[in-house]
Amino acid sequence: MTTKKSHQPKSLKLGARANNQFNFVVLGLVGLMTLLAGCGSTPSTSPNTVAATTACTTSPIPTYSGSAAVILANNCSSCHHGTQFASYTGAFADANNIASQVSAGTMPQGYTLSANDKNTLVQWVACGSSK
Repeated sequence: MTTKKSHQPKSLKLGARANNQFNFVVLGLVGLMTLLAGCGSTPSTSPNTVAATTACTTSPIPTYSGSAAVILANNCSSCHHGTQFASYTGAFADANNIASQVSAGTMPQGYTLSANDKNTLVQWVACGSSK
């Protein structure tokens, strides 16, 4: 009795189970790539997304040069050296973080901002972080 040899390549002899596993992995990777495609996409030009739960309710609207810069210089520059908050560009880039930390009371460390200063920074971000 002779055994009949298949002429199919080894890769085609995997069987249904292996093909299902392969398809599952491929679909999983495609799904993961699709999910991650949105990450790192074009960033928002406005950092006021932190204020999604905080509406712009103040008038006049706080500006960086009118009030936020002074509050940041007086309360943050001793730890945050350099141009991080000393320029509008630096403060604007970190505005979400500023509002979150100030709102949570985790910044500035070691003491608490006055209610007025805290509100001004949060409203500066909520109202669009204008210059």
